[in-house]
Amino acid sequence: MNTTPYTIQFENVSRRFGKVEAVSNLSLRVAEGRIFALLGKNGAGKTTLIKMMLGQLRPSFGTVRVLGLDPCEHNLEIRRRIGYVPERPRLYEWMSAEEIGRFAGAFYTPNYMDEFLRLLGQFHIDPSAKIKNLSKGLAAQVSLALALAGDPELLILDEPTGGLDVIVRRSFIESIIEWAAAGKTIFLSSHQVSEVERFADDIGLIKKGVLVREEPLESIKERTKRIVLTFDAILSEDGSVEQALRKHFTEPISIARSGRMVEIVGLGTFDNLPKVGTAIAGARICSCDCVSMTLEDIFIASVE
Repeated sequence: MNTTPYTIQFENVSRRFGKVEAVSNLSLRVAEGRIFALLGKNGAGKTTLIKMMLGQLRPSFGTVRVLGLDPCEHNLEIRRRIGYVPERPRLYEWMSAEEIGRFAGAFYTPNYMDEFLRLLGQFHIDPSAKIKNLSKGLAAQVSLALALAGDPELLILDEPTGGLDVIVRRSFIESIIEWAAAGKTIFLSSHQVSEVERFADDIGLIKKGVLVREEPLESIKERTKRIVLTFDAILSEDGSVEQALRKHFTEPISIARSGRMVEIVGLGTFDNLPKVGTAIAGARICSCDCVSMTLEDIFIASVE
C-alpha cells in the first residue's frame, strides 16, 4: 500500500523536448481519495505529465512519485496498481470484448475477469462483440472497464470524454463518479470544464507547462471574483489605471478595459475594494459590482 500521504507527487519537475519546455518547474500533489482535475488548453502539457506518471517519459529535472514509487524504476508494479484510460484507446479491433479482457487479465489477479464481465454487463456491452463493430462510445467504455476491473488504487484519465456524444459522455461520467464514491483516487486531464465542475474535488490550471492555480474546487470558486468598475470619464491609455488598481488586489489575474469600464478578475476577500466616488488616475468610480464566476469563467481568465 502507499505509505505516503499523497498518491501523486511532482516536485520541481521540468520536461524538455529539445529547446521546447513542455513542463516548467511544476510542483503538484494529489492526496489519496481525491478527484483531481488538471485543466488546460490543448498543448498545455497535460499529456506530458501523464506520460511521466506512467513511466513513459523521464522528467528532465525534478522528481515524480506515484503511489510513493518512481514510475520509471517501478513501472510494472505501478501499472498493476493503477488504471489508465487514454484519450484515444488503442484496442485490438479483431478481438471481442471478452477476448481483450482475458488478454489484459493475464497481468492482474484471478478475479479480474469476473469483474471485467460484470462491468461489461453494467455498460450493456455484449462480451462476444468484436471491438471493430463497437461504436466509439462503447469502445471507450470497454477501455474504462479494462482500467477498473483490476480494482486500481489510482485511475488516470486523459481527456476521457473527447469525441463522445452527450448521452454516452453522461454515462461515462456517472461510472467514474460511482467508482470514486468508494474512496479511490482519480487524476483527470481535460478541457471540458463544465463536466469537471460536476465532480472534481481539486483543480489544477496549467498554461504552457506552468501550473498557474491549484486548490480545492470550492475554494477556487469562492476566492475568485470578477469586479466591474464604471468610471465617469474615458480612461487614459498610459497604464496608470491598471497600476493604480493593482494596489487594491493582492492577486489580480487579469485586468481589461473598454471605454469607461474596467473588469478585474482577482483572488481574495475584496475587503479593500475602491469605493464609489474614489478617484483613480484622473477619473472617478461611478459604480463597483462584484460578480461570482463559474469554473469555466475562471479557466478562461487564467489560461488565456
